[in-house]
Amino acid sequence: MQLLVEAKRLAPKGSVVEIIDWSELSIYNGDLEVEPPKSIIDFKNAIAACDAIVIATPEYNFSIPGALKNDIDWASRPLGTTNSFSSKAYERWARRLSWF
Repeated sequence: MQLLVEAKRLAPKGSVVEIIDWSELSIYNGDLEVEPPKSIIDFKNAIAACDAIVIATPEYNFSIPGALKNDIDWASRPLGTTNSFSSKAYERWARRLSWF
């Protein structure tokens, strides 16, 4: 979190940096795709509204934490709309996560 707070502080004047809290997201469940919890909809909308995404997380067992993978799964699901990552620079990187 400290890295993101510092990135926000150092962002160029006029930039808007929002730190998205993902602590309330439930574990991905395909059965909830029809009626996802409000926390999931809010998370997807926050990502969709961004021009860019920066993810800062500690390494966990030579990979990314399971909670982050879970959040990427939620954000990448259409849930009646498009993938929240579409047209983001992050989109190409997200596909590489499966290589780990």
